[in-house]
Amino acid sequence: MRPALLLPPILLPLLLPLAACSGGSWTYHSDGYTTFTSSSDGVTTSIQYAQGDNSRQIRVIGKVDLSEDGSDVRLLGSGASFGIKEDGWDGKRRLDISRGDGGASLYRYQIDGVEQEFDAAGRAWFAGVVAELHRKTSVGAAARAERLLADGGPDGLLAAVAEVESSNAIRIYIGALLKLPDLSSAQLVAAVDVAAAKVSSSSGLEEILVDVAGERGEDEALTVRIVEAAGGISSSSSHGAVLQAVARDRRLNSASARPYYRSAAAISSSSTKEEVLSSAISYAPRDDASMGAYFDAADSISSSSSHGAVLDAALLHGELGQAGRLRWLQSVGKISSTSTREELLTKLLRTTPHDAVVLTAALGVVRQLSSSSSQESCVRAFLSRDGLDKPLLRQAEQTIDTISSSSTRETLRDVLIEKMFALGG
Repeated sequence: MRPALLLPPILLPLLLPLAACSGGSWTYHSDGYTTFTSSSDGVTTSIQYAQGDNSRQIRVIGKVDLSEDGSDVRLLGSGASFGIKEDGWDGKRRLDISRGDGGASLYRYQIDGVEQEFDAAGRAWFAGVVAELHRKTSVGAAARAERLLADGGPDGLLAAVAEVESSNAIRIYIGALLKLPDLSSAQLVAAVDVAAAKVSSSSGLEEILVDVAGERGEDEALTVRIVEAAGGISSSSSHGAVLQAVARDRRLNSASARPYYRSAAAISSSSTKEEVLSSAISYAPRDDASMGAYFDAADSISSSSSHGAVLDAALLHGELGQAGRLRWLQSVGKISSTSTREELLTKLLRTTPHDAVVLTAALGVVRQLSSSSSQESCVRAFLSRDGLDKPLLRQAEQTIDTISSSSTRETLRDVLIEKMFALGG
């Protein structure tokens, strides 16, 4: 009985860090019966399959172009070669393809160590190998992408990509697609769909979505599909990079801003979410529905400092109306850090346009602060305003009454009396 695997499964994970450190790429899949491994340093690609007692090794040096059925193998460049060794239930096969004079491909085919004519049976076997390479690897993907586009245009390439399982190959195919001018919205959405469904690498999906974000910037449907696909990226930094590219390169409107902020809310890293939301406020629409989604995303941030930074950006750049400022205050009330809430409330109470509804609501949030010193800072910011009337000053008095420190209450009441006296009562 021959060994079922070229490398025991227990050893394969130990080799992954070595491959990563070498600067190459490594792929490993196993369903318990079939094992697939692939490694590449950018020049040489080594592929191994094992299924029960059957095993196959493939080694590719340089660039190759494999026709759809394997009937034509072109080795692109001197030194390129292609070799297969297979040990299966029906015997051992070996095929070596080298580059002959003038660039023609030379085939050397063996069965059980005996050289054979590369006949119809051998070519049928090789066609199955090539189909699997097209599906599972990026070997020959660049040349194949050009051929698919020449034969069937963008739709032909997209149809072929739907059958591909290799994330790296899909990146190559979609990269070739995006070089074409005048792609339709449907074709771009289809590219996003296939990438979102099949590219498991966070960095790979990020690269594709960022590239697509540069196409048809005013296409609302495409914008929504990109931000939805970004929500499937597990890496916070890659997810954030896609949303940053969307905000930078596409026109967000009231319809696309809401899914954009929902996608941002799904980012797990507080700092990345802060970066995305703080920058988006300069690009996105400021209608109440959009800003409501913005504050919903802000509320999902666990870090008080990041939550506060996002609200600070909204206060500075959001051009908030009354509804927006009231929703902003609700979000402030959800921050756990008293000092962060104090900083934000103090800023709003000093600078917000005069609006009795907003100022009254802000004092309501001040009353919820647990620190007397923080409450004092906020009330002083409020009393420093010009144009306060008696109803608002009575709101300030009610706020002062909630402060636990008697000395702080006395000090603030003196300031309040001066304000009241200036109003004639």
